[in-house]
Amino acid sequence: MRMTLFAGTNPLDPTFQKFGMRNAVVRIWENPTGIIVPTDPVSYDVLAAGATLCAEVGITWMPAGSELVIDGVSGRVWLKCNGRCVDHSSRVFPITGSIFPLVTRCVPLVATVEWDPINYAGDCTSPAVFPSSMKLESFLRFRL
Repeated sequence: MRMTLFAGTNPLDPTFQKFGMRNAVVRIWENPTGIIVPTDPVSYDVLAAGATLCAEVGITWMPAGSELVIDGVSGRVWLKCNGRCVDHSSRVFPITGSIFPLVTRCVPLVATVEWDPINYAGDCTSPAVFPSSMKLESFLRFRL
């Protein structure tokens, strides 16, 4: 699997623009019953009660406007920021399970992100604001 997180931008929040996204947690769950990605605390509790947690990954910091790639294919973590790619593995750590190998299973998976409520770009009321987000991709390990 490959996780790509976008820190977001919010010119209306100078503190966020200066200090960036901090204290995020990504959780990957086995989801054999097809529970939809939770969007509120109640649906999150339903997922947590009915799915098996595979891994938790903590991210301490990302600059505003940056993109973090946690690549299970290459076993690397890098940050794309200001036109450069740099190693960012010192800011990413396992909480439960392990980051690598980051592999998919035969069981469907779902991923959730817990954003620190005061340290992410979440107000989407202005066209200049791009919210914090995450994309999860999976790849075939073997060619058939």
